[in-house]
Amino acid sequence: MARLEHIRTRLENWAKWRVRRDLLGMGYPRQAAFLRVAVDGGRGRADTSASEADAQEIDLAVDAMKLDTAKARLAKAVELVYLGPHGGGVEQAARAMGKAVSTVHDYLAQADHAIERWLKDLAEVRERARASV
Repeated sequence: MARLEHIRTRLENWAKWRVRRDLLGMGYPRQAAFLRVAVDGGRGRADTSASEADAQEIDLAVDAMKLDTAKARLAKAVELVYLGPHGGGVEQAARAMGKAVSTVHDYLAQADHAIERWLKDLAEVRERARASV
């Protein structure tokens, strides 16, 4: 099973958000948004490296995997790879889990698909809620 690039990108942004949240306690950035603007010839571009809402959705998706006994190992692999000690990584996650590197890659691919399904289900729930209003 192959990794989903859009989910991998969201997981990378989630990891940055989690590190920031863990350092600061609340997930709020250390700087105001207007201070993160890079000036380029009079035109500024805001830092949009990680959206708070996207990161929170991924956080909820990973937490949902932890609650499902069949997917708990996938959540553990995701957390070890993206948030593990000393920067995480697949090799460190494999050692920590006592698994082969190829197994951790497979877990990550399965986690990508599980997160994508969870996000689609969330979008459907939100759409039904909007339709009923």
